[in-house]
Amino acid sequence: MTHRPASAHTQRPAAGGRRRPFALAAIAAAILLPASCGQSTARVEVGAPAQTPATSAESGHTDGHTDGNMDGGHADGGMNGDMDGGHDGGMDGGHTDGPGFTEVPGGILLDQPDHGDHHGQDPCSAPVTPEDYEAADRLIADTVAAMKHFEHVDAAKAAGYVQIAPPFGGEGAHWLNPAYMGDGQFVNPNRVESLVYRGDTLEAAMYMMDDADQPGVDVGGCLTPWHLHDNLCIADGFQIVGITSTGDCPTGSTNEPTPRMLHVWLVPHEGGPFAGIFT
Repeated sequence: MTHRPASAHTQRPAAGGRRRPFALAAIAAAILLPASCGQSTARVEVGAPAQTPATSAESGHTDGHTDGNMDGGHADGGMNGDMDGGHDGGMDGGHTDGPGFTEVPGGILLDQPDHGDHHGQDPCSAPVTPEDYEAADRLIADTVAAMKHFEHVDAAKAAGYVQIAPPFGGEGAHWLNPAYMGDGQFVNPNRVESLVYRGDTLEAAMYMMDDADQPGVDVGGCLTPWHLHDNLCIADGFQIVGITSTGDCPTGSTNEPTPRMLHVWLVPHEGGPFAGIFT
């Protein structure tokens, strides 16, 4: 089994000090989250050389990763909110530059199904180990450190991210970097495939596999569940132009499953730091 050094992030804050945004208690909440069907048994160490998930238990993030020790990492303010602070679940507070569902030619919002059936996850019953906690904590630490540069949406635009969907599922808008799709690198904090912005402010990083047939690589066992969406209407490769429960999509778009994805929330979030977005 791959050795994963413990992260200083699991330490309790000093009495009276500011609480770090993702303490161990926040990760513990993720135990209740389901893990994806098809999650790979290959264990990823954030910082290890990238290989295809089916061929190596060392598969994962390439060189150039950020230091997993939170004491050397993230800055106060911005995306790193206090865990005592609330998270606004509404959709107000900011614009998006991309089209809304009804603004795309033919891109009508078809059906809005009830939450639950289109998330591509199965329950995960494997026991959570100390290594799982360490790996999940380190993933948060590395991701937070790498995302400091992208706190504002203008930085994402400059780096090649494009908006692929308006806000939906009660969350912000998704942006994707096409250059990072199909590159064979997984869970690399310096090549995060997708970012979630509420208005201009970054709220989450979202790691993605290359295609829908690939299982999500294992980072922290049941603490880090991968999921996919199978009810989206997709046009031009990446643009999400509708949600369907029947498989019918607007002209020019098709209903197809997404690659598996793993959110890392950078703000307090209901369901924990790795919760997915239901559609």
